[in-house]
Amino acid sequence: MDIDVVDRSAGPVVGTRRVSGRVIATVAVVVVLVVATVVLRNVAVSRANRAPYAADAISASVWMEIVAPGQAQPTVDRLAGPGRLPAPFIEPADGGPAPQQVVGQLTFSTPPNAPTDGQYALFVIERARNKPVDALYGAGPAGTDVMQGWDGRYDKVAAKYPWLHMLASVRTPDGLSFTNSGMAVMFPPNTVGPVTFTAVLSQESLPITDPLRQLTVALVFIGANDHIYWATKLAG
Repeated sequence: MDIDVVDRSAGPVVGTRRVSGRVIATVAVVVVLVVATVVLRNVAVSRANRAPYAADAISASVWMEIVAPGQAQPTVDRLAGPGRLPAPFIEPADGGPAPQQVVGQLTFSTPPNAPTDGQYALFVIERARNKPVDALYGAGPAGTDVMQGWDGRYDKVAAKYPWLHMLASVRTPDGLSFTNSGMAVMFPPNTVGPVTFTAVLSQESLPITDPLRQLTVALVFIGANDHIYWATKLAG
């Protein structure tokens, strides 16, 4: 089938252009293929960004207590095992009181489909300062890979969850760069718990008497593809 196309806007008709029905069909097929490709790509991305399980699947909970400055080690040894987690001690500055210390333990179940890659990140946030603690250390059972530090992906966590906005990088005083806002305890999602942790609180913080109310504890699940799967509040 041929279709005559007449251009009437260009003055007198001087001829016609013939558009083959085969060309129209080819264009239609190309459009369908492009649309199908976009749809399939979106489906693949959606599946890749889907958490393998929800936060409630691991039944996470946290226990914490305030310990006297410099006396955290016996409690840490009792929870994690002797010598598994050295408790930090920070000397008081400018003749002020020694900073408070907190010892806690995160308990959770490990789903059968927990991935070996990706990351759980545990945060302890001083609510009075609206800031994650500067010194946080953790350990799991023997044979587990529990670490402490900071990850640039936490900026994504801060952007996705307004209640964790304080995890965003902090601009340096000179305004030329950014620095970490605190410390976190990190471990693979297939880790077997519990995870024991200890933190030194800021001297600028108000005295903590009820850590489960005055400290916010959050657990975040980050995929190997850097997608933030979920964040759950365990205290505060």
